[in-house]
Amino acid sequence: MTGRPLLEVIDLSISFGRGRQSQQRAVDRVGFAVYPGAMTALVGESGSGKSVTALSLLGLLSPTHAHIEPDSRLLWQGCNLLEYSVRQWRSLRGRSIAMIFQDPLSSLNPVLSIGYQLEEVIRVHGKIPRGERRQRARQLLEQVGIDHPDERLNAYPHELSGGQQQRVMIAMAISSGPQLLIADEPTTALDVTVQRQIMLLLKHLQSQLGLAILFITHDLALVGEFADEVVVLRRGRVIEQGRVKKMLQAPEQDYTRALLACRSGLSSGVLRLPVIDEEGRLQAAAQQGIARQERIQGSPVLEVKDITHAYVRRISGWRKMRQVALEPVSFTLMAGKTLGVVGESGSGKSTLARIVAGIQIPDGGTLRYLVPLDPVRHHPVQMVFQNPFASLNPRFTVAQILLEPLQLHHVGSSKSERLEIVQHWLVRVGLPKDSIERYPHEFSGGQRQRIAIARALTLSPSLLICDESVAALDVSVQAQILNLLRDLQDELGMSYLFISHDLSVVRFMADDILVLQSGKVREQGSVEQVMTSPQHVYTRQLLASLPKTSVTH
Repeated sequence: MTGRPLLEVIDLSISFGRGRQSQQRAVDRVGFAVYPGAMTALVGESGSGKSVTALSLLGLLSPTHAHIEPDSRLLWQGCNLLEYSVRQWRSLRGRSIAMIFQDPLSSLNPVLSIGYQLEEVIRVHGKIPRGERRQRARQLLEQVGIDHPDERLNAYPHELSGGQQQRVMIAMAISSGPQLLIADEPTTALDVTVQRQIMLLLKHLQSQLGLAILFITHDLALVGEFADEVVVLRRGRVIEQGRVKKMLQAPEQDYTRALLACRSGLSSGVLRLPVIDEEGRLQAAAQQGIARQERIQGSPVLEVKDITHAYVRRISGWRKMRQVALEPVSFTLMAGKTLGVVGESGSGKSTLARIVAGIQIPDGGTLRYLVPLDPVRHHPVQMVFQNPFASLNPRFTVAQILLEPLQLHHVGSSKSERLEIVQHWLVRVGLPKDSIERYPHEFSGGQRQRIAIARALTLSPSLLICDESVAALDVSVQAQILNLLRDLQDELGMSYLFISHDLSVVRFMADDILVLQSGKVREQGSVEQVMTSPQHVYTRQLLASLPKTSVTH
């Protein structure tokens, strides 16, 4: 890049902990620059130091727990931010540097309307008269592409979709005309079409307003299409940085190549995905397992015929509205096979999963579980949810979490026998036996998902429902979990109902695909047929929304 940088990060080192002896370094001599009107991407796995670096740029790290080394420098237009007073930091945040976070719903106040929250930001950071703030809020919603802005101003966060919530956060961020926008994983949990819309919006605002954007992500495919510069972090250190096209087409470091390879393996016919070892190198997975086309056709385990469901919600006072979640949906799932269910938020994917799991009762239609009575399989259907931290009791140890379903279903004649079952499944999903005495917060996201999978497997199900179970994981951890699921299926002969908005993941996992839109089945068929020759315009739209990166593998 040419010209003077807007922001320069020089030798940034950050440690956490009390006392020099117990401090752990999260960021180690990190350096990069952000230029006006350009998008710089910070890429790395969880724990690489991306978010800690971003928070330091806004002075949001706790001075009690975070220690920034004296030789670190954060130069904002030539001035060192680390020398700013509390008052100067407050003046900088929002006005000059703004930030949008990964989960907009947790950032928006659930009891205040969208209009009130927008006007509050305008009041704090601007000098717009009170009577004009409402009009400014409306203009901001229009600017970020939200339809019916007058209605949305009166709405509450839970009444908006994930994409709309993120657009509101972007509207708040740009309300005072910042020069730098920090976007911390803004598209991680969004559908491919909404993800693309948000990224195109950010690029449009970058061009329209002359914004510099620091884009934090673990998705190199998005980086390849939208960013100008990329900085690759691992364990707090810069591994590689430079122009996006040059680096992603010819990466110099093993770790960068490994990140690319983890994603490039998500294609049809691949038996297992490569993963990243402790040294940051690519570990080619042994091609064990059964190829999809070689799997023996089993008997049906589930028949779903004409399932329908609708929700009734109150819109104002006594007025109620009936919202259709599923129109007649039918499919058959065979033993040892995987049915991938894809669609945007609100398409009915999770409603279908809850109905199949028996958590919800459908309004109409029939479900037939064609599982033979087998004393070894204690409960035919189990479910693995998207967020393992939310689905695991934080007050329970791993032993208590995994023993609970065994006790409820009277599996095992004694506690020692149940503990043997628990330890068996922990080892099978790749965790050590001594994990049983630890709590969920002591594990990484990928390890917590393994615990959730082990809990589901303790009851030996015939059908496992995976509801966005790898959506929030880094690409390398995602590869490990997907390999594990494939191996377990080959070994145990389980069937999967695999729900995801990530078409590349579905292509790797599924034998057949069901495409849902607004509760309707738009297309269904084999993975090869749907992916290579989509018949419905909506399926083609989903495929077209995948990142169009120039990365070569």
